[in-house]
Amino acid sequence: AALRPPMEVPVPVLGGGQEANDSHVVHIRIPGKWMSANTSSMCVAMVEREELCNECAFSDKCTSQALWGASDPELFLEFKLPRPDFSLAAAGVDTVGPHALCFRGHGPLADQGKDDSAPPVVLLGHVRYFRPPVVRFLQGVQSIGVRTFLNPGWKQTVRLECANCSSESRLVVQPIMTDIRRCRDWTQHTLAAIAAAARDGQIPQSVDLEHHKNTKVEEIIRSHGTEASLNPLLCKPLDRGPCGPAVWDDASAHGGDVPSSMVGLPMAGEEAAGDERAMGGGIGDSMTTMTFVLESARRLLARERQILFHHRSALCFYPAGDASSGWLVGFAAVQMDGLDMQAFIGFVCFFGVALPLICLVTALLHYSKYERCKQHLQQLRLEFQREQLEREMASRRGFGGRSSSSR
Repeated sequence: AALRPPMEVPVPVLGGGQEANDSHVVHIRIPGKWMSANTSSMCVAMVEREELCNECAFSDKCTSQALWGASDPELFLEFKLPRPDFSLAAAGVDTVGPHALCFRGHGPLADQGKDDSAPPVVLLGHVRYFRPPVVRFLQGVQSIGVRTFLNPGWKQTVRLECANCSSESRLVVQPIMTDIRRCRDWTQHTLAAIAAAARDGQIPQSVDLEHHKNTKVEEIIRSHGTEASLNPLLCKPLDRGPCGPAVWDDASAHGGDVPSSMVGLPMAGEEAAGDERAMGGGIGDSMTTMTFVLESARRLLARERQILFHHRSALCFYPAGDASSGWLVGFAAVQMDGLDMQAFIGFVCFFGVALPLICLVTALLHYSKYERCKQHLQQLRLEFQREQLEREMASRRGFGGRSSSSR
């Protein structure tokens, strides 16, 4: 049996002769509904050819691990698989090689069958090897303005120096969830995140530290985030690195805390553009300044705003579109957009202060006009009554004069 459509898992090329370690793993997301799957017999393996995708590939102890915490069982289940020795010496780049991925177990990929029946073996797809990029850790904190009042959304460009980057690379904003009661200083906030990322292998040798040589940042990374390297900082390292699994689409559809729609895509035509320059740090390659555009037209949820505006965020680089694990390449401060905030303040000031004041002044002027009109009307009425009285008195005097003359 085979998965339809077959998967194509990107895997970075490593030099031959390297021994497998914890950082040489492949993260595989298998689609399907896994809520009711039998987890006892599930296993994933990598074989040299798809013809070897059978029971013999699972004769040894299963080395893969199902990551339920990083999965959405209604959509996919993620597995972590250590790379076998033959995959470390793969030489083909940007091609789908003969190496294949197999799945054994009862689940949505095959007929569930009975629990005591032999678990079926399914061909998931093939491995596509790519040359791992080299990126330079950003200098300074990137500011990202979020609009929530007029034209909600955000748009920010981030220029990242890298080599071997492709159009499949992604730059994602991930919030750093630390205890802000103990980690109020932003410097300690970021150093604690760097320690967690270095400990979890999220700052590999492919991340160049040209802008942070001989600093506390380099010291923490070189010591792999040990607690001794954080002394005398008050912040403790995070439980896990900030550049973990991400989801490219809207986070609200998955009920997650991470606003994973804050994803930066390479600017069109920038895959081979930019000024090439020699890369420092003893790495013999060329660097290209690549522009990533973080853009969206959606409004952040209230929970997302509370997380992003009150925590420093990490900029995570995902080399080949693989959302399982990224590299920490910088930090970002997500905040209200300045012009949008001015528009909101202007709206509040106008409708909350200026408009009521205008209405009050208009009401006072109208009342004053009403009083003047009332007085003017009363004066006209008195003048009219006086004139009417004078005419009546004049008519009576004339009537009395004619009566006396007739006598």
